Amino acid sequence: MLKSCYWSDGYDDHGFFAGNAHDFADYVIPCLEAVDSSMHSITNTRFRFDGSRCAVSSQWHVVHRLAHESGFTDFLHDGRYLDVWEQRDGEWKILHRIISGDSDRWVHTLDISQALSGPNDPLHGCRGKDDPGNLWFDILTHRPERPAMDDLWTGFHQLSEMDRNS
Repeated sequence: MLKSCYWSDGYDDHGFFAGNAHDFADYVIPCLEAVDSSMHSITNTRFRFDGSRCAVSSQWHVVHRLAHESGFTDFLHDGRYLDVWEQRDGEWKILHRIISGDSDRWVHTLDISQALSGPNDPLHGCRGKDDPGNLWFDILTHRPERPAMDDLWTGFHQLSEMDRNS
């Protein structure tokens, strides 16, 4: 899917890799599969068209969660994609992408999602076919029982107390 965003002669410079965009996809996907989870968000996109080309600047926010024996470390990474898209035969794809990094943070953390929603939450995100994002229109009939919490913040306070005592 990542390769389909780029022309076959496209270029990508992500800082840790610079070269053919399809080679970048082959390199980065196994890297991302090795982390516990990874989330990418893109926002505040600006465009400047010039015929069959479009210069695009987009902010991104990435969180890579790395699991280890004492919990998790989240790598939070923010910056901008600086792209040139090109239209060929009526189709737009990325011809050239470089990243401009703005900030990076390491955060040692606990995964509290299971503590808050329970270990059997049918809508907890995961990789693969069981991810709730794959329900599509089946979401219309998917109605799990979710009892209301007496106090939404109790679980957070308990986890915070456990973290302070560890």
